[in-house]
Amino acid sequence: MRRIIYFFLLATALIACQQAPDDGLIIPTELPPPPELTPDSSPTAEIEPDLEATATQVAGEVAESAAEQDVAPQPSPTTPPEPTLTPETSFPEPTAVPTEIPLPTPDSYDIVISSPQPEETIFIANQYTFQGTINPLPSEPLIVTLQAEDDPDGIAYGGVEVNAETGEWSLTVDVHPGRTGLSTLTVEVESAATAIPVNLAFKPGQEGVFVVLNSPNQGDLAVIGQMMLLSGEARNVPNGRLDLQVNNCNESPTPLSEISIEIGDGPWNAFMVIPPGLEPQIGCVIITPSELDLVDPSIVWMGSVSLNLVAQESEEANLIQVGEAAALEFEAGRTTELYGIAINAPENLITLTLFDGSGTALSTATATTGRFGYWESALTVPAEADLTAARLVVSYGSGEEEVVWERMLNNQ
Repeated sequence: MRRIIYFFLLATALIACQQAPDDGLIIPTELPPPPELTPDSSPTAEIEPDLEATATQVAGEVAESAAEQDVAPQPSPTTPPEPTLTPETSFPEPTAVPTEIPLPTPDSYDIVISSPQPEETIFIANQYTFQGTINPLPSEPLIVTLQAEDDPDGIAYGGVEVNAETGEWSLTVDVHPGRTGLSTLTVEVESAATAIPVNLAFKPGQEGVFVVLNSPNQGDLAVIGQMMLLSGEARNVPNGRLDLQVNNCNESPTPLSEISIEIGDGPWNAFMVIPPGLEPQIGCVIITPSELDLVDPSIVWMGSVSLNLVAQESEEANLIQVGEAAALEFEAGRTTELYGIAINAPENLITLTLFDGSGTALSTATATTGRFGYWESALTVPAEADLTAARLVVSYGSGEEEVVWERMLNNQ
């Protein structure tokens, strides 16, 4: 700004000098007023190129002055940024969590099986309707299980719905033809259950080829170098012969032991020796009709199970089996013959005892095991004996080394 004023004064002086006469210097004693500025004669239009430089110089001088006075230049005010929420400071919308209110569980259920009745015969490979009632109404479906004697698994039918108005339940199924003989029908829900004994059998005049394997069961033991018992029932087998085989369960199985037996329409029994020298392994028992193609459409069912083959020296090999155990019945005043196998019995001696419901011995006998562990014996029941809840016990050894086989009998 000082340069502009200085420039203006200098120009005025020069103009005055040019208007003065030659004979003398006229020094003005009073400066004329500055010319009025018009839009066309704005001084800024003439000095516009120097404004940036001038502004820079002025800023520098201001900075030098501030430095001399030890005063820091004040920064230009700035607008603070808008605050942003971080995950720690954000607040999600509240979500309502439903609270489940469990239904009350009754202390017990009254489960009634109206069909079948206790000890009723149910025909396998045929349709049957199980039915009954339950009170109070359960919150879950019922489970109906049909389990043959000695069968550790049985067949379970789940998801049986209950009529909400009457409490009635019903289940219609084709009864599996895998087992025959004494069985147990159980109906259960939550912690309550009702069971009754029933009998599984073939319907008279049953069509189709059936070979049922009742023993051994899935996962049973067989001892290498010893005998094993097999039993079952058959219908309509061509040529009246069955082929029984134990193999190594491979896709292309290698036979380990094979026999062929004659049968008719009804129960059958067989003895098979597991050859010595085999390694412990899983073996498969296959029962097939002789001279009949395995894909023959007339074959409805053929029994087969897998076994654990164990060495005779192993502790697992200490076992007792009784032939046709599911069909055992005793009568007062009569003698019942028994047979089976016992492996590793001390001095080859076993004891058989029939007890009544109170635990009193009604009849006792001993038997000696022969080659491959086979034994035979008989028990005579006194004429006045009460066989209700009778129990058969076969054992050998004593103390911690005692091996026991026992069964509750279906006697009235």
